[in-house]
Amino acid sequence: MNLKGDTTKGYINYKEWDNNPLNIAFKKEVQSEPVDFSVKDISAFGVTGQLYYQRYVVTASQDQVEMNNMNTHSDTSTRVDTVFLRLLNRGAYLTLYSFKDNLKSRYYVLENGQNEPYELIYHAYSDPNKDAAVQYIRRYRTQMQNILQKNNINNDHISTEIAQSDYAESDMTRVARDINGKSSDEFTTPNLFGLRFFAGARVSYTQSKFTGNTSFASSPASSNTSPAINAGIDFLINKNIQKFFLRAEVSFAINGQYKFVTTDVGNASGTATLKFKQYNTSIAPQVVYNLYNEDKLKIFIDAGIAINLANYGDYKTVTVYDSFPSLVQDKSPEFSKIYWSLPLKAGVAFNKRIEIYGGFTPSTAISELVYVKNSITTYQAGINYLFK
Repeated sequence: MNLKGDTTKGYINYKEWDNNPLNIAFKKEVQSEPVDFSVKDISAFGVTGQLYYQRYVVTASQDQVEMNNMNTHSDTSTRVDTVFLRLLNRGAYLTLYSFKDNLKSRYYVLENGQNEPYELIYHAYSDPNKDAAVQYIRRYRTQMQNILQKNNINNDHISTEIAQSDYAESDMTRVARDINGKSSDEFTTPNLFGLRFFAGARVSYTQSKFTGNTSFASSPASSNTSPAINAGIDFLINKNIQKFFLRAEVSFAINGQYKFVTTDVGNASGTATLKFKQYNTSIAPQVVYNLYNEDKLKIFIDAGIAINLANYGDYKTVTVYDSFPSLVQDKSPEFSKIYWSLPLKAGVAFNKRIEIYGGFTPSTAISELVYVKNSITTYQAGINYLFK
């Protein structure tokens, strides 16, 4: 809505705004070039079914209320600014708004018949000279009680609710809803949490290397290329935006076959050979962040921690001596059946359906005896299909 009150429908670049936005990018048509609008240009805007903002000139308190940044005295300083307030609840008696910037969250009330909203006052400060280290000024409770009295609303339940309310969106909205009663119209953001399943496949190139007091330490790293399958679920903090989300993934891979050969067999002359495969199931919680985030194209990075459940089948070290009988050592050296790794990925997603990525897992120990260590380093390329 422009400053003359005319409404235009179109497309807003809706983001996961932590603070109230200072401006928005708007397009009349999907293919149009976006135009930036600020409080100087429009009086209100909304994302249908999601968020609604209105432009007001407000007085905003300037003290910080987070424990680590509190003042040691009551700070009642304010500034006057023109901002977009987010609409939370509207009814016959009042309209409730919220405003958050880098300092803190605030709540505003516009009483029926008035033109400008005022802040519901909440202060906190740390006073080392008093028994209670943190002092709270909860004037917002008195302000809400005054609204009840002005409108002759005699309701013990609401009065008790106000007296016990915290300075939080859930409590402020509940109080406003109860004061407005049947006329209450809720504008709080609907549940944006969502789940999404995915499945995929990848190709892994792995390198295995021995170090420490073992004859195989002199053997070069053994490498192989092998396939893997994976599936999982995404926990979308905001299913509409998907800027940041959590992922749980299960994968299965057959890494093999690794082969190590050495002629370092002690004082005798001969050759020692070790061959093994790794059958690995990994469970990996991850954090995914989209560096570039549009509907048709996303560029993401992904980091997680994986617990690996490994089996190595029947393997053995066979030492063939020139002058003595051969020595066969089953299940030697011993490998870890459970170990941790730190997978890293980066890739692109197309149309919220296809992900293509590359991955890297730094050197991870799969055998860590007192003097012997075997580590695996993994490089991978894969594709996932995202189920809507």
